[in-house]
Amino acid sequence: MADHVLTVLPGGSALSDFRAAALLARLRRVAPQVTSVAARHLHVVATDQEPGTEELADLRAILTYGDPWPGEEDDEDRGDEAGAEGGHTARVVVSPRLGTISPWSSKATDILLNCGLDVQRVERVTELRLEVGGGPLDEATWSACADLLHDRMTESALPGRDALTLLFADRSPSRWSGWTSSGADEARWRRPTRATGWRSRRTRSTTSSRPSPRCAVTRPMSS
Repeated sequence: MADHVLTVLPGGSALSDFRAAALLARLRRVAPQVTSVAARHLHVVATDQEPGTEELADLRAILTYGDPWPGEEDDEDRGDEAGAEGGHTARVVVSPRLGTISPWSSKATDILLNCGLDVQRVERVTELRLEVGGGPLDEATWSACADLLHDRMTESALPGRDALTLLFADRSPSRWSGWTSSGADEARWRRPTRATGWRSRRTRSTTSSRPSPRCAVTRPMSS
């Protein structure tokens, strides 16, 4: 799917206050400089062409569910960024294990197709934001935090939204059957670049002559 357009649509909150507090306690055991943690869903939609204004509105409507994101809206991936009072924000994006398609993706893609949307696939990931006091996390500390935030058997931990292209990379089953979070493949996503052969699409307005689908399904994506 290297020639497809990927559209990232931020979703709602993925972490309750209670779970965030419990997770923060665990993170501080390996990274005492982490002061808070928050998480939100991201929906990555693969299409043959850039979706128009009506398609984007339909996608947003169908992919809006659960608790709203309480933080500041941002559609760009700034990686490790400067925060308030000299702190930093480190990001860990937890995705289905690379080379696999999650059950959520299969169900959600069917729903979008049934609603008349021309999509190839949609996947949901979780973006965790760690507020860090002082300087940014070094690679070893980031890895230690990432190990606490994902299940190696079924998930992968990526350093930012740029690496989401790997979810849609063409992989043979034999290549990925023994994948681990170390080695040559890890080096590919630990320092991702934008020159990865895919076109990233945010929310630039375009026009479309296709009528909006009439989908009777409401809030279908929560499970």
